[in-house]
Amino acid sequence: MHHKRKKMLRLLLTAAILCAVMATSAFAVKVTAIKNVNVRAKATSSSSIKTVMKKGMSRTVLGTSSSGKWVKVKVNAKTGYVNKNYLTEGSSTSSSATVTYPVISPSKYSFDLQTNYPGVAYRDKNGKPAGATIASGGCCPTSVGNILRNLCGISEATTRNVCTLATSSGARYNGGTTAGTLLKAAQKKWGGFTYKYTTSASTMRAHVKAGGMAIAHTIGASSGSRSLFSNGGHFVAIVGMSGTKMVVADPYYYAGKWTANSVRRANVTTTSAKGKVNVKSTAVAAACNYYYLVSRE
Repeated sequence: MHHKRKKMLRLLLTAAILCAVMATSAFAVKVTAIKNVNVRAKATSSSSIKTVMKKGMSRTVLGTSSSGKWVKVKVNAKTGYVNKNYLTEGSSTSSSATVTYPVISPSKYSFDLQTNYPGVAYRDKNGKPAGATIASGGCCPTSVGNILRNLCGISEATTRNVCTLATSSGARYNGGTTAGTLLKAAQKKWGGFTYKYTTSASTMRAHVKAGGMAIAHTIGASSGSRSLFSNGGHFVAIVGMSGTKMVVADPYYYAGKWTANSVRRANVTTTSAKGKVNVKSTAVAAACNYYYLVSRE
């Protein structure tokens, strides 16, 4: 009889827990960030950072850590844990201050040039390379900024701001800029976009055709197809398609660039905007060795 009583108590306890869970799930709780806060892979401050929950952003709580100090949320398509010290709580009916960025029409796209900044320093944390400027070495941050502003509507992603971020994040080094490191830092700082790496030109074309944009890198060469965009390492932004051609925003513009060699003359059609050109897809594929595909979130 004693054994039956214990069994009955266990069943009642289980039922009570299930009822509590069901009651909780029926009224989803939202949390709002009171400042920019890291979203971590695990419920600990030493865990890796997956993204950032921006100040004012509200998200539904997906779970709570065993300590009760962390909540599980989904931000920028990434699920992780946020410290409750940086959040305010409210029910699903409470107002949400989700951060959004404006959608910019392709007809209103405006692209900057690195050559607009001949006297503005662009160096790594140690001040190298000495004498480097945005004009001489800022093709990567200029291209990243062009995409983040026009595709994602992140107005803060100006050429100067992205260059500053490249230096502070370590993306800028003595020999150039690491695009992946810079994009990761920009995602952490501003959010609003996702990105992925590929070496496939066909994957890049499909992405752009679907409405995305891409950072493209070429190793450059003094002759042959690699000399399409530069005779050395260089980044450009692929921002759309015009028929079968890729629309490219090349930040390193100078008069006569697109007639400087036979490869450019055969494959590039200029537009009324400085640095913005239409390029045969086959030529882009031959010239570039990898891409970062950027999507608005």
